[in-house]
This record gives sequence, structure tokens and C-alpha cells, in this order.
Amino acid sequence: MKILITGSSGFLGKNFITHLRGRNVNDFEVFDRSHSLEFLKKSIQKCNLIFHFAASNRPIKESEFQEDNVELSRIIASEVAAKSDQTKVIISSSIQAELQNPYGRSKLMAEKHFQSEFLNTHHQLIIYRLKNIFGKWSKPNYNSVIATFCHNVINDIPIIIDDPDKILNLIYIDDLVENLMQHLDLDIEEQGNTDIYSYTASLRDLAATIQSFKNTNVIDRVGEGLTRALYATYLSHKSPENFSYPLVAHDDERGRFVELLQTRASGQFSFFTAKPGITRGGHYHHSKSEKFIVLSGDAEFKFKHIISKDSFSITVSGSNPQVVETIPGWAHDITNTGNDELIVALWANEIFDQKKPDTFYEELL
Repeated sequence: MKILITGSSGFLGKNFITHLRGRNVNDFEVFDRSHSLEFLKKSIQKCNLIFHFAASNRPIKESEFQEDNVELSRIIASEVAAKSDQTKVIISSSIQAELQNPYGRSKLMAEKHFQSEFLNTHHQLIIYRLKNIFGKWSKPNYNSVIATFCHNVINDIPIIIDDPDKILNLIYIDDLVENLMQHLDLDIEEQGNTDIYSYTASLRDLAATIQSFKNTNVIDRVGEGLTRALYATYLSHKSPENFSYPLVAHDDERGRFVELLQTRASGQFSFFTAKPGITRGGHYHHSKSEKFIVLSGDAEFKFKHIISKDSFSITVSGSNPQVVETIPGWAHDITNTGNDELIVALWANEIFDQKKPDTFYEELL
């Protein structure tokens, strides 16, 4: 199977090709604005699986809709129709093909060229009518409103929304590419599934979520669903000089404490150091819990039940990683028992609240 991808330098094309290479699929031809029509026609003759992504959606001149969307599709459809070997063509159209605007009409005409040319042939046509695609490498003020929001927030440009309550149906680029990948394995006669999982959100909620990413010290639930996709898209719009940011370090005679990250729903992450012989802690919590891991050095954790006064200790070394948990109602401290600096990572199940710290002094002997 030989593959041709048109629009290879565009938003969808770049993501699709990157996924192909990630799957070690390298036997494909590409076509973009730098290639001639003669090159395109020769590539069509060599390929029996064509992903036609090339199009204009915000051209400088309206006539480009006709040239890039309609005429190019007509040429590809005609060339494929004349082939003797079976060829499958997957085209990226738009839900705007249902609308009477210049872009929508051009996409509908492109669809009709393929449908008429393939009529009574053995070639297969699969049409994806796509909607509001977003993801990495999307262009602000061109591909999607989400790209524009991300660009504006990162660069401190105000977001202007005419209709905050407008609901958008969205497709994340990785979900779309994953769906497109099925056509690499399908038999030529099979249609496949063109229903892509989509998200729904208002412009107001999209803007608010993306604006929340600006606060690098507090992070939302970015591990699943729409927020995961929005966060990945937001990060992809960062320039290299913004790939890192400073943290506040609190130093005293005991060592250093640095808060790494707060989360809106899953507590916070920190690390601290302790000099040899130094003990940190010496308190208990009513509800708060923590997980400690010694990254470097040797330490002794001591515990005492605040009611029964039962006590015990745990010896830990960075050479043998293990988690030590603090339990509500048990006082605890940690002592550097080694000769080198102790480095400890810490997760707490809640964000520290200066007004209600849930931290009470209790000496451990």
C-alpha cells in the first residue's frame, strides 16, 4: 500500500504525518503548495491510498476557495477515476458544506467532484465532514478559536468574545488522527467509522479554562477529557523562552523548602532539604495527609499517636526508594541521619491554607 497525503504542511497534515512516522509508516508521498500539479499527478498514479487534506479556509482572496478547494479536488478526482487499480480516497471536508457561505460552497463542490467522478468506478471515497479541530500546531486567527485563545493568553493579549454563550462542537486533533489511522488497515471495500469523539463547550468556558493555565503554580485536572486536550494545545503555543519558570525557595538554618505545584483537586507537590543532624516536622494533622519519598540521603521518620502516645520509627534511604505516609492523628518528624544533605519530595492531599493550616505542634522524643 502506497500512501499520498495532500496538504502535508498544514495543521492536519503535519499531525497525521507525525503519527504515521511514530508508527514506523514511512512509505508515503506528500503534496503541498511547493509541488507542481505534474508532481501531484505522478504521485496519484503511484498511490492507492490518498488522504486529501489540502484546502484553504481563510484565503486572502475569495477566488482561492475555487482554486485550492474546488479545482484541486477536481484534478485529484479525475486522475484517480482514470486509474485501473483500486484506490481509496479519504477527504477532509467541513460541516460548513451544509452552509451557504463561500468556504462551505467550495467544500460541497469538492465533495461533488469526487462523488461524480467515482460513480460507477471501483474506487472508494470516504468523506469526513469536520468541525472546529484544535490541537498542537494549529494557527491562531486561522485554524481555530482555541488556538487564538491560547496565543492571546500566553502573550497577554485580551480575549474578545462577541457571544460568550455560543456552544462549539470540537474535535481534538489526536482523536481525529487516531480515527484516520484505521484506514491503513481496512480492506478496500470497507467504509470504516468516520464518527470522531467530540467535545462540547461554550466560548465562555473555553476562555476561562485556557486563562486558568496562565497560573503555572496551580493546575487543573489536565489528565483527561477536554481539559487535557486544551492544556496540550495551550502548551504547544509556548515559545522556547517560556519552557521554564522560576520557583520561590524558602531557606533557613535547617535547609530549603520549595513548593513545586498546587493542583485544584489533588493537593500539592513540594520538596525540601535538611542538613546532617537536622530534624524537620514535629507536628500532627487532623485531616491532612502526606506522602514522602527520600530522593537522596538517609533519614529516620518518627511517629507518635497523639492520644495513646504509641510511637515507632522508620529508617529510609534514597538508595532504596519507598513512600512514607503521614496519618491524621499521628505526630511525625524526619531527621537527617546521614553525613550528606537530605533531599525529600513531598505530596500533600490538600493545598496549604495559611488561615487554616491543620498543622499542630507536638514534640517527638
